This record gives sequence, C-alpha cells and structure tokens, in this order.
Amino acid sequence: GWRFQVGNEIYYFQYLPEQLTNYSMNFPTYNLFSEGKLYFGYEPGVNLNTDLAMSKLGTFFYNRNLVVVRACIKEKGCPDIPIIDCATKTSLVFQKTNNTIIESINKCLVLNAKDEVELTKVTERLLYNLLGIL
Repeated sequence: GWRFQVGNEIYYFQYLPEQLTNYSMNFPTYNLFSEGKLYFGYEPGVNLNTDLAMSKLGTFFYNRNLVVVRACIKEKGCPDIPIIDCATKTSLVFQKTNNTIIESINKCLVLNAKDEVELTKVTERLLYNLLGIL
C-alpha cells in the first residue's frame, strides 16, 4: 500500500494515482461540502461491503468539519436511519452495479462498483481528487 500525508492527516491507499486515471471524474466535488452535512447512502440488503469505503471517505470529511450521516437509498430493509433522495439531499452513494464508474446524479455523487475491489478503486480515485492529487 501507499501512504500520503496532508498536514497531520495520514491516508493509506492500495493504488497509486496513475493506476486509477481510467475512472473519470469530470464534474465538481465542491457541492459535497455545501450543507455542512453529507449523507453516505447505500442500498440495504445488497451484497456489497461499503464499510472500508465509508470509513476512508468519512475520515476525510470529518477532518473538514462535515457531519457524515449513514443513510439508505431505498426504504425496503432500511434500519432506523434516514432515507435519501438524490433530488434533495447532498449525498455520496455507494452502489453495486455491473459497471465500475463514478457519476453525478442530481445532488449525489455515485460510486458504482461490481465488488469491494472495484469499490476501493473508485473510493481511492475520489479521495485522490478531493486531496487535489488527481
């Protein structure tokens, strides 16, 4: 793995920036900071472990004084946490799909991945972007 330090913050990566350039991000991320609160959305019951991705990105946002709130993108099977709608809530959504891609949908930035390995790649790609590296 790789270690990157920004001030007192230390981030660990499994991939170098140049290994992730094929995941394009041609949209701004500044809107993620607009409300002081950022929802981390996922679909309950889907076989995609988002814990590592949420932890990595959660640390980054927490260090920038954002409140991170875990949320569901669908009501079915959702525990007692908020349910988000990309039309109204600024959110980072972790979603299982066949294509590994980062996309912007309304107020959401969506990390699509077919499995945890691919989710790590798009998570690290976003983190490199947020840190100003990529």
